[in-house]
Formats: sequence, C-alpha cells, structure tokens
Amino acid sequence: MAEDDYTLTDMAGVYLLPHSRAYMFWTGHWVGAVPGPTPVPIMVARALGGTLTYVAVFVVCWGSLNGIMHGSGTNDMPMNLIIISCSISSVHKYCVYTNQEQGLGRLGRWMKRVSNREKKNKIPKTITDHILKVCLLIFYYSGTLAAFMLLTKLALTGTTYNVLVPGLENVLLLKLAIALSFMSLGFEVVVDALILMNSLFTFRRELMRSFEEWRKLNFDSENPNQYKEELKERVQKHIELLTIFQDLREFNNSMFGYQVFAIVFTTCALLYGMAKETENSHKVFVQTMPTATASFLEFFILCWCGEDIKFGFEQIHRSIYDTNWYEASLEDKKSMTIVLEFSKNPIILTGFTVFKANLETFVESMRQSFSLYTILSEMV
Repeated sequence: MAEDDYTLTDMAGVYLLPHSRAYMFWTGHWVGAVPGPTPVPIMVARALGGTLTYVAVFVVCWGSLNGIMHGSGTNDMPMNLIIISCSISSVHKYCVYTNQEQGLGRLGRWMKRVSNREKKNKIPKTITDHILKVCLLIFYYSGTLAAFMLLTKLALTGTTYNVLVPGLENVLLLKLAIALSFMSLGFEVVVDALILMNSLFTFRRELMRSFEEWRKLNFDSENPNQYKEELKERVQKHIELLTIFQDLREFNNSMFGYQVFAIVFTTCALLYGMAKETENSHKVFVQTMPTATASFLEFFILCWCGEDIKFGFEQIHRSIYDTNWYEASLEDKKSMTIVLEFSKNPIILTGFTVFKANLETFVESMRQSFSLYTILSEMV
C-alpha cells in the first residue's frame, strides 16, 4: 500500500468502530490532506457537519448549565461540569484538526511510511510498544463508553443530567437532542486525541531507533566510505525527524494546552461530587469513571510522551558524542561537530507554549486539582 493511501485507522492506531468513522467523514475531517486547496466535498461536509458540531456544543452546554441551575442533584453536578468541559474540548479539537490539516497530512504520510518500513523489514515491536497499544485501546473504549452513557441512563431511568428547556424536563425529544449532541462531541474528542497520541507513539518509537543507530556508528579506518554513508543516512533521518517534529509540536501545542485545564477541571468535579454525595458516591463514581479514565489516560500519555521524547533527543546527542568520530578524517570531524552542536539544543513539547509536556506538569496539575477542590468545598 502506498503512503498516500493511509486511512483514519492508520492515524488513530486502533480499529475504529463504524460510528467514529462515519462522524469524522460527515463533519469534513480530511484524512488524506495534501498540498493545495481543500476539495469541494470536504468543504461542503464542513459547512454542514461543522455547523452541527457548533450547534451540538451550544445545546449540550446550555442544557448542562440549565441542569445545574434547575433541579440537577449534586450527584449529577460532576457529570454536568465534565460534559461542559468535554463540549469545549470537542470544538477546540475540531478547530485544531481542520485548521492544521496540511500538517496532519504530512504527519499521516510519514506514519504510513514508517508502518510500511516496519512491515518490510519485519521490525518487532517492543514490550513498551505493546503496552502503549493497550493504552490506546483502553482510551478509545473508555471514551466511547462515556459517550453512550447518557443514552443508557435515559433508557434505564428516564432522567437526564441536563435540562435544555426548564419546565420541559420530561420531553423525550429534548432529552435525545442533548444525548445525541453529547455523543457526537464525545466522538470528536476521542478520535482527535487518538490521532495525537498515536502520532506521539510513532515518533517516540522512531526516535529511540534513531538513538540506537547512532550508538552503533563506528569509524573504521579500513573502510572510511562506509562510515560516510552511514553518517549521511543517520543525518538525513535526524533531519526528517526534526521536520516531522515541527508538525507534531504544533498539533500537540494546542491540544495539550487545553488538556492541562481540562484535567484540573475534571478531577475537581469528580472529587467535589463524591465528597458532597457521600451516600451516593458510588453512583457519582460510576457515572464519571469512563470520562475521567479517558481524560486521565490522555493527559498522562501526553505528559509521558513529552518526557520520553525530550529524553530521546538528549540520548541522541550523548550517543553521537560517545562514538569514535574523533578518529575520522578532518572533513568527517567537521560534519560531526556540526551535528553535535545542532543536537545539543533541548527539544521540548509544550502546551500553549507555556506548559511543558512532562511528568512534572502531570504532578503539578494533580496538586492544583486538589487545591481547587479544597477552595470549592469551602465556598459551596
């Protein structure tokens, strides 16, 4: 299969259920983005599906706010707050995806080339790769379950977390409008986040292979031409990684930036609901657990990948320095000096260019969540 034939499943890293693929298609997510103008069918899909996305955000947020102000119990309060956070996240991710389609197109074609190369050379996956694959599956199905929970509650109890129009809480059509709107927004959040995480996994995997290849570089005075060829090959691959990193960093910058705020909001809402409803804390836990699991897992993976990618680039610099480049010819020494100088600069993933994607940010966000919960519990 050619690299331009990559699909949504290739980018997401897991097999997507029909509802996810249908949603991405009808809302104008152009997976096969290539340089040039956006095709007319994609523009039409965005005009229709994109408008419906914005309408869904309004419906869900308005219904959640009315639910909070008109009769929603405190055990439903966390779910209302999380639904609002998810709605804002979905429209944010939709805007990021559609506005950065060219960068995502380049990223997708690169991921397909990597996949084809792995299959051709029969490169085995590491234990870490298998663990990350499982994490993607857990995230996808947790997010999908969260999207279907509202409909399930409607079917089983006849009640909802939301009130679209106060006084008409029991009108089935209004309930379904909220439920279906939230489901569509859930699909947006889950698939866009999957694409980002799988991109980070693929990049991390290639970065670690590049690090191992640099470690094996060795100058042999009896065969200097081989050293030059291997050096040229590694430099070209490093330049390719840096080029792809620019698209990945831009994509991650917006997504991770919002996720910092979302995780604080979600954690605080979950703690608040369980603390206020001690008798029904298990209900709050069950209602919010799928959404909270997906949110925590996404944030942790983004932080961990950011930490690992930074470590990978640092290791490349160190492994280049540890080779016997000083025994090579003067021309090769100059080349390696340039590579060493170029690779020593720290390369970091960020969110909104302010938050660093690392484990320290994850821990600090958890601390801020508990601080916010403490303030909220004292005030309310």
